[in-house]
Amino acid sequence: MAGIGANMVRVILGGPFFRGRENQVFNPWTRQHTAKAGTLLFLGFTGSDGYPRLLPVIQGKSVSKSRILLTLAPYKKLGKGLKDGDRASLFAANLDMEAVLLKGTYRKLAGGFGAVDIDRVYNSMPPIHRYIYPETPWAAVTEF
Repeated sequence: MAGIGANMVRVILGGPFFRGRENQVFNPWTRQHTAKAGTLLFLGFTGSDGYPRLLPVIQGKSVSKSRILLTLAPYKKLGKGLKDGDRASLFAANLDMEAVLLKGTYRKLAGGFGAVDIDRVYNSMPPIHRYIYPETPWAAVTEF
């Protein structure tokens, strides 16, 4: 736990230096949800051997409208196969049962930091389960 706490402080202090591009990917709720310290983040990616990997990155948080900044420091061994430019997913959930799935590209940054530049956001909560970014128009179902 001490390693997670120390790396959370590192992410908070490093946030202003690694904002990245400013595309409007997150809506206000998603940005607030992923910036909270109480939101649990889990990083998923496919390893070089083809097997999926999942590791906690509780110390991650959003630093812009489209980027999640994190460190792999406490879990370097688990994140060993993750390379710059790989596709990655982040599942962000809190203890109020609110959750969102984020997909994007992993970027290896200076100082032991990493980031996921988000390009897809999926709402996994009721009442509407669907991608909320990029926005897709509603369409009537006319065939069965």
